Amino acid sequence: MDRQCLRATQLVSMAQDAKLPIREQMELRLHLLVCQNCRNFQRNTEALRLIMQHYAKARLLSETEAGDEADPVPKLDTGASGRAKDPGTDSG
Repeated sequence: MDRQCLRATQLVSMAQDAKLPIREQMELRLHLLVCQNCRNFQRNTEALRLIMQHYAKARLLSETEAGDEADPVPKLDTGASGRAKDPGTDSG
């Protein structure tokens, strides 16, 4: 990855958190015009952000509907032995 692509990926990431200053917006736009890899990175980053927002909303909704009984952290199913089973072994 060259220096310009590194800078562009940093700007894409920064833009997820806050609006970029106009100079950095233009710098990013110009780079994205010529770099397919960075356009892909930007598209994937945005898709991941939307997926995470959707997941967070769905999670909040399911916890709200379940009331106080909702467990905010999923637990690992450890089975009767109290240990997680290794899928590569057949203990039974």
